[in-house]
Amino acid sequence: MFRRDDLIIPPDFSFSFFNTAGVILYKNSNSDGFSTFNRITENTKKLVPIPDSHASCVVCGKNGSLGLQFSSQGDSVVAVFQANNRWQGYAGVLHGGMISTLLDAAMTHCLFNKGIEAMTASLKVRFLEPVPSCGELELRASLGEKRRHVYLLKAELLSSGRCMAKAEARFIEERKA
Repeated sequence: MFRRDDLIIPPDFSFSFFNTAGVILYKNSNSDGFSTFNRITENTKKLVPIPDSHASCVVCGKNGSLGLQFSSQGDSVVAVFQANNRWQGYAGVLHGGMISTLLDAAMTHCLFNKGIEAMTASLKVRFLEPVPSCGELELRASLGEKRRHVYLLKAELLSSGRCMAKAEARFIEERKA
């Protein structure tokens, strides 16, 4: 059983809890009234911290974002969320730009999980199957290797356990003078 005080909840988000068919979801509503639904799992307790420099991110920022939160799983990160028709391109299919954004965010959070702030230098996305615009989706990302100030990462987006899209990216860390 999970209790609200078991979770790390950012103070600027409001949450409502739902128990549907034995799955506990929490509704994450930001100040703009936009909501995402996230499944509570044991990993919810290990949320990846978002640096202040990223507070305005469209995906995970504090105001006006999708409210997506990633959990740490060792060297990887994962997020489970409820897709919304608001993000569709063709009827019932998640827009390719949204898929790319989500995969990029997953890899960014993988770096945050290691205390690294870096920007996307290149992003290659493979769309394997149409991604449903409604239903539960899962994002996973992992760090491959580091070469000087460049990090190589991989991510995938899954629906019902099936990989629907995957990405590889290079992130570059800002050189400090």
